[in-house]
Amino acid sequence: MHGDNIYGWGDCDPTDPFDLVPLPVSNVFHTDNGNVTIKCGGKSLSLTEWQGLGMDVGSVVRGPANASHIVAMASALLKM
Repeated sequence: MHGDNIYGWGDCDPTDPFDLVPLPVSNVFHTDNGNVTIKCGGKSLSLTEWQGLGMDVGSVVRGPANASHIVAMASALLKM
């Protein structure tokens, strides 16, 4: 992904994010700069702050994925 904003939850309440469905967990974010920003309601949170609320537990940030890495991820997902 280009830039920091990975996803936004417009209806999210940062004081009670567990109202979200589905509950995001164990994601791998590939970004150009290694930064992740989650928008929850009107608030911008880092992945660490977001995880501190109990969201995206087990999620990690990685650098940009190259083509061979993307193919390997797709193959694993499709069990090829």
